[in-house]
Amino acid sequence: MKELKSWGDLARNYSMVLFNNMINLDDREVFIEWSDNHQCEAQEAQDHLDFCKIENCKKCKEIKEEFGENPECNCEVFQWFLIAVNDFDVEYLNKEFNLDIFYSDFLEAYVLPVYHFGTGWDIVGLKGGYIDETN
Repeated sequence: MKELKSWGDLARNYSMVLFNNMINLDDREVFIEWSDNHQCEAQEAQDHLDFCKIENCKKCKEIKEEFGENPECNCEVFQWFLIAVNDFDVEYLNKEFNLDIFYSDFLEAYVLPVYHFGTGWDIVGLKGGYIDETN
């Protein structure tokens, strides 16, 4: 397998099917599954604030300065894909590239939510930012 740098590399190396209407199925069952599995910086910040037992915690202060008193997830999924991966792939891709691939019991398949919109996949980096195509 080629080294994965861009979303285009991901699409060329894994079978994926666009399925944007999935969140409308069965009273938004897949959306609920996504929200149960989704973890972003705002949620991690809120988790730290909720469970921190350290008085005058420096990290708590930094979080409140960056996110406010109650950090809220504002992530918006623009596209949904079914993706043919195994458990090892899911663990690797989620850890290495901070993807939100999850297994949907309702669909009996792995789902990849995509948070970027309108940009060519060959220039969008899996680790964020843009890929320099001149290299």
